[in-house]
Order: sequence, then structure tokens, then C-alpha cells
Amino acid sequence: MGLIAVLGATALLGIAAGVLTARGHYRGLLLLLSLMCLAAGAAFLWIQADTFGDYLAARSWPTTEGRIVAASFYRPGVKGTLEAEIVFTWTVQNQTYQSNRWAPDTGRSVELIKQYQAGRSVTVTYNPGHPSQGYLEPGRVTVWFGVFLAISVGFVGLGILFLVQAIRTR
Repeated sequence: MGLIAVLGATALLGIAAGVLTARGHYRGLLLLLSLMCLAAGAAFLWIQADTFGDYLAARSWPTTEGRIVAASFYRPGVKGTLEAEIVFTWTVQNQTYQSNRWAPDTGRSVELIKQYQAGRSVTVTYNPGHPSQGYLEPGRVTVWFGVFLAISVGFVGLGILFLVQAIRTR
């Protein structure tokens, strides 16, 4: 549903941009592009801030003993990419939970499979408000966080550039 909404909004904005260009309204086109980039950048920044807040919060969560259930490789659909899937369990207040959210980090798959072998006892950090949210490596900021942050800042910068150009255009 969300993807359809994004595609629909993109199509409408594309039509609006075409109409503005055909009529010679370059200032309107620049304003439209500015708003699109600023909105996309703000949305990405909001998501990144929320993600970073989760990383910081996880550093102060309690820990408990857990166990690795399985450790294997899989291909996430990106050609040539190999990721590690680490499945682990832990118990909080006599309730057992299972997860594979260890804090993904592309490029460390082989190291992680060696480190987290099936049957091994591990320390699991869990959310005290939602004990079903557990992590093996809390607070780890991945390379992808930096990539998406750069994209977010790039969209905002592009939006500002289009806005300045629209103001200068008569």
C-alpha cells in the first residue's frame, strides 16, 4: 500500500513538473523540485534520527543469558552479497523469545558465523518495555546508517539549492 502511494505521488509530481515546464514556468518547477527534495530529505532524516535513538537506548537496556539456535549464510537478493543470519533465544520472566536481529553489518558475515556458532551461550540485550526485542550487538551503528544519513543530507541540500535557484529566477 505504501509503495503504491509513493508511486502515485511520484507520477502526479512528474505530471505537474511536465505541465510547468511545457508552460515555461521554470520558477514553479524549481519550487516543486525544492519541496520534493526537502520533503524526502526530512523524511529520511526523521527515520535516521529514530533509528539512532533506538541504538542509543539499547545501550542502557538490561541483559540476560541466551543461546544461539542457528547461524547460516543467506543471499538477501543483492547480487554478490552474502549476509549472516544468527537466530538466538533468551528468556525474560519465564517467557522465551527468539530473534535474528543481531544488528546487521554487511561485510562481517564470515566473522559473525564463526563468532556465533549454534549452541553457544551469549549475552542478549533486551528492551525492558518489550522483552521480545532482543539484540546480540546493541548500539552498533552500521555502514548503512551513514549511507542513508548522507542521502538524507543530500536531499535537503538539493532542496535548498533548488529553492535558492527558484528565488533567483524571474
